[in-house]
Amino acid sequence: MAHDSATLDSATLDSGIAAPGALAGIRVLEFAQNLAIPSCGRMLAAMGAEVIKVEPPTGDASRTLGPFPGLREGRAYAVANPGKRSVVLDLGDARTHAARDALLRTADVVLCAFKGPDLERYGLAYARVAALNPRVVYLEHRALGSEGPDRDEGGYDVLVQALSGLSFITSRSEPGPTGQGRPLTVRPAYSDMATGLSSAAAVLGALYHRERTGEGQRVRTSLLATAHWLAMPMSGRFEQHDRAQLDEFHADLAALRAADAGFDDQRALYEARVLPASGNFDLTFRHYLTADGMVAVGALSPSLIDRFYAVTGLPDPRATLVEYRSAAWNAIVAQAEALLRSETTAHWLARFRAAGVPCSRYHLPTEAIDDPGAVANGCVEDIEHPVLGPYRTTTAPLVMERSPVRTTGPSPALGADTHAVLAALGLDEATIAALHAAGVIRPR
Repeated sequence: MAHDSATLDSATLDSGIAAPGALAGIRVLEFAQNLAIPSCGRMLAAMGAEVIKVEPPTGDASRTLGPFPGLREGRAYAVANPGKRSVVLDLGDARTHAARDALLRTADVVLCAFKGPDLERYGLAYARVAALNPRVVYLEHRALGSEGPDRDEGGYDVLVQALSGLSFITSRSEPGPTGQGRPLTVRPAYSDMATGLSSAAAVLGALYHRERTGEGQRVRTSLLATAHWLAMPMSGRFEQHDRAQLDEFHADLAALRAADAGFDDQRALYEARVLPASGNFDLTFRHYLTADGMVAVGALSPSLIDRFYAVTGLPDPRATLVEYRSAAWNAIVAQAEALLRSETTAHWLARFRAAGVPCSRYHLPTEAIDDPGAVANGCVEDIEHPVLGPYRTTTAPLVMERSPVRTTGPSPALGADTHAVLAALGLDEATIAALHAAGVIRPR
């Protein structure tokens, strides 16, 4: 039985004995590939759950993303799956169904990220799982939602960026074959990663409900819902106040499209006519080139904007009512960019911080993982992999003082735990050997 973390005292925590995570004793089955739900599984594993990742004989598709030459391991898989166990079952083969059901009966949580028809085909639909295990917390994830016309379609982050409006808000452009700008897909897959967080929150809420009532339940998440959540500050509509403005914007947008305008022209119209506080993103809330790199400045409130102009000595367009994106406005922006470019990043960090203006260095991803603040706050960690060697990756973004959040090991080799898990479920050696010989589990 797992220890109750509430009874642990400081002496226990300081003794060198590993305190249990908050989810110690919870078994999670993960039927999912790529990033969104596997990142949820990684979060639960970091909080102490035993996470058994059930993979097809070919492995999670992410094992082939960023592959290492000659190895059956990929970068994407290695960073999304530390601390888990890997069991290989060919769910489409009836000979694995007894093992599948034995796993389902022992699970506290089942994570499923399959299309609806596949849930039925693989015996993983909620009604069937709940009949086997009424107390189970069952997370059903469908990329485009469990309802509506697209419920049985597959989907990826790039699709929900488009459907939710996120792409139009966040994308910049590159020239297409015709010379017109086309929106770039924003990476990393932030709808995937945010879905991992929301899915973990849903699971924790359902486990708390079960603790109070004894009831299991199904919870649902989708990339589509996450993307709309991420777009929330900009995608709402106040009918009484916005309708006339939006009608005018859409009329002008239709005219631009009829004139074969590219993405950049359409987005410029949106920024000028719809995007709230868009002017700040040209001057006081943005990234600037400096003499030796880049710096980010975050002045959005009136008092912080006042401080920005006091530090830089730039003319404040609010004082003279300079029209947004006019020639006079663009001249101020050009002046600001030239000024920030004239001194080093360290110079501007010192000046802005002395005045209380939020600011930071602008890191490349290759620099960010070595940032002293990231290291000091445990945002990154070093993991030793038996095949890949040491690698640095991000950690679960939370700290729990009484029930530690930690990575217990590297990503598992394909099927590394199949034999041990099936034997622990009560399958005899002859049965396991026969399944292995048939190629429906792997490896021993």
